Amino acid sequence: MWKLHCMIICLMAACLLASSLNVSFTEVANATQRRAVCMDGSPAGYYYSAGSGDGAKNWLLFLMGGGWCDNVDDCQSKLNQSLGSSKSVPFTKFSHILSPDSQINPDFYNWNRIFVAYCDQSSFLGDAEFDGQGLKLQFRGSRIFDAVVDDLLAKGDGRWRECYSFRYIGRGACDYLAL
Repeated sequence: MWKLHCMIICLMAACLLASSLNVSFTEVANATQRRAVCMDGSPAGYYYSAGSGDGAKNWLLFLMGGGWCDNVDDCQSKLNQSLGSSKSVPFTKFSHILSPDSQINPDFYNWNRIFVAYCDQSSFLGDAEFDGQGLKLQFRGSRIFDAVVDDLLAKGDGRWRECYSFRYIGRGACDYLAL
């Protein structure tokens, strides 16, 4: 019986992997000069998968959640994680609502899909710096969001100019209240 369970789990994992897409990290253009940086000062960025067919003029922008840090020690503990740095985020898998599989994601599978990495602990709202206690922290979420949108507008293929539909989705603390 345990062999059957293992086979089912392996099959489910294979289906999940087949319905996901590895997407490379794109650094925001001129991030450091624009101060669109993560909490540790590394360049912020996003993951982008181009739309196709009748979805090519539609956009889905997903803002990653991750909470806030509420004191220096808490912030410092996140500096070496993706919630505080972009140094170790080479790619991510697009699955579920970002999946390219029409069976899993029938509404958005062929849209332009963007996943904005959350790495500054300010919910894409901050524009401040903390410099003290031998530590320098950047809270530049507002600049990150603006820079990502500017990057997408500058892609040069005109897709934004003929945008039929745009959806913003995100994941944050209040999402759990709705469950």
